[in-house]
Amino acid sequence: MSFARSPIETQGASVEDQPAGAHRGPAGDALRATGLGASFPSGGGSLEVFRDVTLEVSRGTTLGFFGPNGAGKTTLLRALAGLLPVDGTVSFPTPRRGATATIASVPQGFAQSFYPWASLETNLLLHLPEPVRQVKRNRRTIHDLRDRLGLDLDLSRRPTECSGGMLQQAAIVRAFARCPDVLVADEPFSALDFDVAGRVREGFRQAVRELGVCALVVLHSIEDLLDVSDGVLAIPARPYTTNPMLDTHAFAQVLHHRERRELAAASGPARPSRSPPAPRSTSRFVAAIRSAMDLP
Repeated sequence: MSFARSPIETQGASVEDQPAGAHRGPAGDALRATGLGASFPSGGGSLEVFRDVTLEVSRGTTLGFFGPNGAGKTTLLRALAGLLPVDGTVSFPTPRRGATATIASVPQGFAQSFYPWASLETNLLLHLPEPVRQVKRNRRTIHDLRDRLGLDLDLSRRPTECSGGMLQQAAIVRAFARCPDVLVADEPFSALDFDVAGRVREGFRQAVRELGVCALVVLHSIEDLLDVSDGVLAIPARPYTTNPMLDTHAFAQVLHHRERRELAAASGPARPSRSPPAPRSTSRFVAAIRSAMDLP
């Protein structure tokens, strides 16, 4: 399976507008945030969500946000996409085409992001450049991308005929079909059945890498985190600030886990072990996450 460049990109299609409020920094091959801070009025006072957040996400990599409900993960995700006015600066990667970076999303409320009267295919076509003039090319792109992601998705169905998992898969196809420079996804695997989730996660990670996307993903599952992320941002509570501990602990553990898994896959079926595997809760990766989030 290979994610070659889409004809949408190579033929100079129009792009989505860069969101208002995003500050364009120096050109480069990464999304960079410097000194981000956000607070909102609350009960006559001010609720600080995060302060002095600095990070960098290179093309072809995924940064996973992990933490409890209400810690501000989605707020930070929206700020990095330029959808919220915040302190600090966000610099998008140099766009591959046009004057501004293309930003695509897989929203948490994905089920409400489809027109109920149209098929999934029509819904996806309406989000692509020149949906009328380039309908044949765009349709071919959608079907090719679905197949390369390894999805068993009937695009002729209407949203009302689809399960939540099918709509979530369609939202992932829609996001990648634009060949975005930046992809923000809020729990993109939450509605998938266990027998589909692994295949979708693998396709997601491969698409990010081969299409050169800067991906930011909110996740609540350790398994999703291990399979998809190249780096981890642990957000224990509000107000959050960048935690350097993950640079030397959890980042390395994600990559170490993936290298071991890929090496095992390349060497064939694993031999049965005489000793039972260590519980996931005692792994060094989980220990690093717990330490970074001040958990017992």
